[in-house]
Amino acid sequence: MNITTLSTIELALVIALAVIVVTVIAAWIFSRKRRTKKLRAQFGGAEYARAVEEGGTKRQAEAGLKERAARGESLRSRALVQVIVRASSSRGAGSRRGSLTDLEAR
Repeated sequence: MNITTLSTIELALVIALAVIVVTVIAAWIFSRKRRTKKLRAQFGGAEYARAVEEGGTKRQAEAGLKERAARGESLRSRALVQVIVRASSSRGAGSRRGSLTDLEAR
């Protein structure tokens, strides 16, 4: 395949394919850097560095930190549900017509 024998359409397709490949690679690199920055900010530089050191690879460490963040969010959600249940049950069995808005006003 000699570049001088390519038609204009073929050349345009080759260029378009190259642009697409470069764009996908750039987007992947950008998303990895953004995820790293977010995890470093969330857990702190020292904790992030410790996770990378213990995890073996950066990818494994970030997966572990992401899992810890999800687990923490799940625990916060459960705690919120418990607070809502306690608040609604403390109003007594006779006043069940309240809503979450009533709880927020307290």
